[in-house]
Amino acid sequence: MDSIAHAELTTAHLADACLRLSISVRCGPHSLRPVAPNLRAGGRACPVQHFGSVDVFLEALAEAAPGEVMVVDNAGRIDEACVGDLVREPPGVRKSADEERA
Repeated sequence: MDSIAHAELTTAHLADACLRLSISVRCGPHSLRPVAPNLRAGGRACPVQHFGSVDVFLEALAEAAPGEVMVVDNAGRIDEACVGDLVREPPGVRKSADEERA
């Protein structure tokens, strides 16, 4: 599917396709919003549940296939982003603490 067609898909389109293919429909909460306007992501979901340690995220990142979208279950908490610092820059590009302070 080309990116133009993908950009036009709505949640309703995806839910309808799942129903027609007998795939269970799982949606995030209605309050889920992108971090920037018009930002969209799509791909096979890679669900990860937060248990207080980042190890599960590091393992999921290492095992994720290209195009997969990590979906983090943080027990509904909206007061913290539990993996933002892990995924903000690609591995090998992360800045040292000294560089970040500069």
